[in-house]
Amino acid sequence: ASLGQRLVDMMKEIGLTSLDGLGDFIFSRTRDAMLERIEALPKGSWSNELVTDGYDEPVKLAATVSVREDHVEVDFTGTDPMSRWGINCPIIYSKAYACYALKCMVAPDIPNNAASLAFFTVSSPVNILNAVRPAPVALRHIFGHMVPDLVLGAFSKALPGKILAEGAGALWNIHISARPVAGASGRRAEMWM
Repeated sequence: ASLGQRLVDMMKEIGLTSLDGLGDFIFSRTRDAMLERIEALPKGSWSNELVTDGYDEPVKLAATVSVREDHVEVDFTGTDPMSRWGINCPIIYSKAYACYALKCMVAPDIPNNAASLAFFTVSSPVNILNAVRPAPVALRHIFGHMVPDLVLGAFSKALPGKILAEGAGALWNIHISARPVAGASGRRAEMWM
């Protein structure tokens, strides 16, 4: 049977006509557990910077993590400006990886859902981690995958000895493509990896 059918069968077996109550229960428990974890963290702000290779020159990524009474903020102010190359990262990608790091640090055992992620805010001026149209973003993972190390590095100052050291967070895949030059025979472009 499909997963959907198994769910319907389970609901019939235990007499449920809706999942709303179960969802509300899960979200309520998640909110309470997250708030408890955040309240237990030291309050303050801590910053971190990573400098890594870019195309023309090194790129600085910067983050400040601020733990408040009831939420955690990440701000990428101080990060280098957008690049003319495709290594820019849209903010939604940066937010996803920042929240991933925060969730791993604050509450890895609490369900990952809208209620657990609601306690995290991510902000940034326009820069390489908050690229806006028409910035090229095809290789967003180059710096996006460094965001967890950046955020955890800031958090490590709040919790010395409790955060893993940065490792091999970035995926350095090489993407090369060739296109026919103007006036060429029209042969299709080929791609190598």
